[in-house]
Amino acid sequence: MIVDNHALLREGIHYLCLTTSNLTLVGEAANGKDALELCYELQPDLVLMDLMMPGMDGIATTKAIREQCPEIKILILTSFITQDLVRQAIAAGANSFVLKDASTEEIINAIRLTYHGLTIMSPDVTEILAAPPPSDVIFTPRQLQVLKLMIQGLNNTQIGKALSISTYTARFHVSEILSKLGVSNRTEAVSVALSRKIVQSQDM
Repeated sequence: MIVDNHALLREGIHYLCLTTSNLTLVGEAANGKDALELCYELQPDLVLMDLMMPGMDGIATTKAIREQCPEIKILILTSFITQDLVRQAIAAGANSFVLKDASTEEIINAIRLTYHGLTIMSPDVTEILAAPPPSDVIFTPRQLQVLKLMIQGLNNTQIGKALSISTYTARFHVSEILSKLGVSNRTEAVSVALSRKIVQSQDM
């Protein structure tokens, strides 16, 4: 589903879905209020959400959708970014963040990977979020294992099974990782870890 107050953008996404296999646009909304009603009615797998909308903006709408339909993935698609906006959107429950000037291929890829539980960030967004962790931050081998699985999109239960530890222990490690990175949630942790190369791609 697409939520954007610009008709041209909605038409573009509609065309994109028509010409791309396995993507179906089930609904369109021009504002947050309509988006909430449609999400409840249509139960889409994923919502493409603009941030800057009159009335109920994308951050408030994202938070409301997350509370009403927590299983729906939310991919922010916007042209206006600041560190504060990005952090607010992530805190509201956004799964991924892509800029409107991304290529068609990048947007399609972001939709599919977000649907499968991964966190996708445009390079510009990652750069905005990336703040060097304190120089004395040291991760234990187990924490690095957990961090790699977080980057792969696994939740605490899945991490526990993968490492043969309890969900409680996995949750504890995730909490420690967030604390060491100085972030408030998993999405930010993944973004910072990748941008600062705390986990190298060859290690995945």
